[in-house]
Amino acid sequence: KLEIAVQFLVVEEGYVERVHLIEATNNEAWNQAAVDSLLQWRFSHPPEDSTYYWVQSRFYIDLIPTGREYEVPASATYALVLFHSEEEALSLYQWLQESNNTNDVLESQDQDNIRYLDSRPTHYPSNLRRQLRDLRPGDATSPISFNGEYGVFIRLNNYK
Repeated sequence: KLEIAVQFLVVEEGYVERVHLIEATNNEAWNQAAVDSLLQWRFSHPPEDSTYYWVQSRFYIDLIPTGREYEVPASATYALVLFHSEEEALSLYQWLQESNNTNDVLESQDQDNIRYLDSRPTHYPSNLRRQLRDLRPGDATSPISFNGEYGVFIRLNNYK
């Protein structure tokens, strides 16, 4: 079981901004997944008497053994696999183009390099959001540069 404590800002229309990890896990991928997930939230009852308010909360994540290091969250829409080199990312992308089984490809990767996202990442640039929207289950983006790392987004089958 992982525990994460966060603080975030809910703004006028119920969107979440400025997510801060107060207590993080030892796994950067899970920490980033928590931040990415919170940035997708929208509260149905936004603040009425002010334009924003701060929220502090604690989350618990149960890891379910499945023969892999981590279970893919049931709500995941995308997997983002990160690499230190463009060549590694390109190799995965080519393998995905040739493979009929995305799950086998994901299981073969170091799970610490995979971030599972539970909805469309709205905080990414519009050209990337457009690419993600157009992916069909099992499809992947070509390698994308992220602050010195390279990532491949993979559309999972359990799209909302």
